[in-house]
Amino acid sequence: MARLLVAVPGAAAGPVARRLTPRERDVLSLLAEGLSNDEIGARLAISAETVRSHTRKAMTKLGAMTRTQAVATALGDLLRDYREQRELTQEALAGLVQGGITIDTISNVERGRTRPRRTR
Repeated sequence: MARLLVAVPGAAAGPVARRLTPRERDVLSLLAEGLSNDEIGARLAISAETVRSHTRKAMTKLGAMTRTQAVATALGDLLRDYREQRELTQEALAGLVQGGITIDTISNVERGRTRPRRTR
């Protein structure tokens, strides 16, 4: 679950977590794995003081009082955004199917096997 902060390519974070820098997301992800400031610093090749600084800035942006709350808020934003994207995708697929485009047609188009055609 912690890897969600950095490992979902193209996923937009929620409205609050979106303001985090990539390094702040890296630090929060490693915090979520239970690493100490020293361990995070070693993993990211930065000092423990820099880890504390990134953590403080992320906490401020997220309105969190604790490190745990910062991680939970960032993950919550990301999961809410994922759920919204999934719902939009399902709605889009339903619209395509209603328009007569089948899932097989979509798969074939993605693989370059055919051009999209409507079913009759």
